[in-house]
Amino acid sequence: MSSEVVSIANAVRGRFATVFATPNNLPVQYDNVTDEQQPSKGRRATFTIQFGRSTQTTMGGPGQRQWRTVGVALCQMFEPVGVGDGALLALFGLLQDAFRNVSLSSPAIRFQSVSMVAPPILEDGHYAATASIEFLADEYQ
Repeated sequence: MSSEVVSIANAVRGRFATVFATPNNLPVQYDNVTDEQQPSKGRRATFTIQFGRSTQTTMGGPGQRQWRTVGVALCQMFEPVGVGDGALLALFGLLQDAFRNVSLSSPAIRFQSVSMVAPPILEDGHYAATASIEFLADEYQ
């Protein structure tokens, strides 16, 4: 994995932690930690990043070629049944607020849409829903 891809993943994780998870006291298992660190009960989330196609968008010499990488971050959120799916939907709204139409400058990332890709379902005494956060990242090589 190139250092730029690592920087992009760290920036996306950092935004999620700083603007969404920490202010909402949400325990999270990130894709770069072991299973032993995963919270298993109560309100919680998992967060993973998937990178897609990378295409060259400009011509130029070394260090002047711009590449655009498409990616998606997936957040699966869990709320105990006793709290109800309304709390889960409210959490999804906060996730939209944290990412919709946001750009970061270093590295250059533009978040595009935040969608609920799986509606709340009942799973092991919790309501669970999955949200996707689509983004574009630009880098120069």
